[in-house]
Amino acid sequence: MFSNFFNKAYAAPRYVKLALSLEWRHKNPRGALNFVHNALSLLTRPAKIQNHFMVAQIEPTVNCNLNCAHCEHDKNIIGATMKFEQFQQIIDQLPHLRQITLTGRGEGFLNKDIFSMIRYAKKRKIYVRMTSNGVLLTPFICNRIMEAGLDELRVSIDSAHPDHFRKIRGDADLDAIIHNIEYLNSLRWKKNKKSLTVEFNTVLFSENVHELEDIIRLAHRVKVDAVFAFGLLPKAGTLLALKENQLVTLNKNLIQTTFDRARRLANDLSMPLRLPNDSRAPKNDCYVPWLDFYVTYDGYILPCCMATQIPYLENKMAEYALGNIFKEPWHDIKNNQKFMGFRRALNGNKIPKMCHGCNILDGTF
Repeated sequence: MFSNFFNKAYAAPRYVKLALSLEWRHKNPRGALNFVHNALSLLTRPAKIQNHFMVAQIEPTVNCNLNCAHCEHDKNIIGATMKFEQFQQIIDQLPHLRQITLTGRGEGFLNKDIFSMIRYAKKRKIYVRMTSNGVLLTPFICNRIMEAGLDELRVSIDSAHPDHFRKIRGDADLDAIIHNIEYLNSLRWKKNKKSLTVEFNTVLFSENVHELEDIIRLAHRVKVDAVFAFGLLPKAGTLLALKENQLVTLNKNLIQTTFDRARRLANDLSMPLRLPNDSRAPKNDCYVPWLDFYVTYDGYILPCCMATQIPYLENKMAEYALGNIFKEPWHDIKNNQKFMGFRRALNGNKIPKMCHGCNILDGTF
């Protein structure tokens, strides 16, 4: 059980080390006890949890400035953005929160309150992570990132070649985004802000896996800190995100050879690299609802980001949601009948509909 747990992407040694260091930073006996309770909860997987969640993903907006071929996003919605006061309402209900991913189905830097959110979380000693498509990383935004104290920024880079990148990322300009990253790096070094980690966030699928080594070389040239690669999540209604484009459609030996070469290159370049699993065997083995949860811009609670796809495509978010943190206290939501039923279903290998196609459950994340 222990070895299986530590092989999970969200429980890899890097993240366990981060969790321990964050708890040490707080130096709070109750927090330390809660850390132990979280670990026990992950291992025993009770339907009703006694621990306080330490990790959350909060969606600043569903709006985006790109129309990527592998994303279900198809339109912007006026007002579909979380307000700073709503963000405060969430954070204030979670006294033991240690990490947040301030990213959802849209581009977080479109939210005018994003830097107020980062600063508020940092006052609580919360580690803040974001993912961005990189288009909006202008000098003005980069300086505000540094001032607000963001801990980790992942920039979505799915190709090292401008023409293919444009095809995948909806006419985005790779060269301009790389220039933006280089400017941000210059600020990091100039201001000696070693606390900010910048990584490539790479979705791998059948059409770009052959570029993996080129992406690693680009990451090394641009001097980012790591490459975080994961498998494509199949979604209906998108150009690329279909089952036939997943890595599992390719020859297993080809994938293994590609990954082995990528690992050797990354090792030679001293570039930390995370690659997706390629087990091709459904695991039905998810720890997320004992560790993490996802809040949509309008307060709906879902178990994780991957569980947003089906509710969004069916336009039934309220029906699928486990609660709404703007309408009821988090303390009541985390052990309500829907949330406990969700945990029981996973424990009984009865996969909830919103989890269908999840690449954590199918072993390809």
